[in-house]
Amino acid sequence: MFFAKLITSSIVLFGLSSAVIASPIAQPETHLEEKRQLPDLLGPLSGLQSNIAPILSSMTSVASKGGDLTGLIGQLGGNFGSTTKVLSGLTGQQTSGDPTQLATSIISSVLSTVGHLPTLSKAQSSPLDSSMSNFLGVLNTLSPGVTSSVSSAVPSSLGSGLPLSGVLNLLNLSNLSSLLSLTSLLTGLLGSLLGGGLLGGLLGGL
Repeated sequence: MFFAKLITSSIVLFGLSSAVIASPIAQPETHLEEKRQLPDLLGPLSGLQSNIAPILSSMTSVASKGGDLTGLIGQLGGNFGSTTKVLSGLTGQQTSGDPTQLATSIISSVLSTVGHLPTLSKAQSSPLDSSMSNFLGVLNTLSPGVTSSVSSAVPSSLGSGLPLSGVLNLLNLSNLSSLLSLTSLLTGLLGSLLGGGLLGGLLGGL
């Protein structure tokens, strides 16, 4: 009887040991979620910068020969429109990357090129103005304050006399360009006076 009980106990213990060995050891929860990669703002802007560089170069070349810029203006505006569409898909999401430097470079290059195109009419530039304004508006939604940062970084002289009123208003460059024009006018008048014209006549009559 005792021997039978001993065998039975051994079998039970063996069965329990096997169950324990077969059961997987519970892994402790780390509660550390893999960090989700945030959408990057710099990718679309970098692509835009690369795409418009040859267009701006062609615009300068065509304008120097008195050619028609309508097609190139359309391409330029189309690139801004495509990038804006990509950025619009990111609205409401948390994004990464500071777009200020790239945006400043892009806007500066466009304003600089357009500012040297005497043949560019307001009718031609209107679609481009709209595309660039939409681009800046969406970008500022994704990265609040970026238009102010770009405005501070873009030389105010680039806004002088440009037919891009929407862009200039967004960047607060319209008032600065008007002020620069007035300053230039006053400087010219003062130069004429000091040159001996009117001022010399006034002094000679005393």
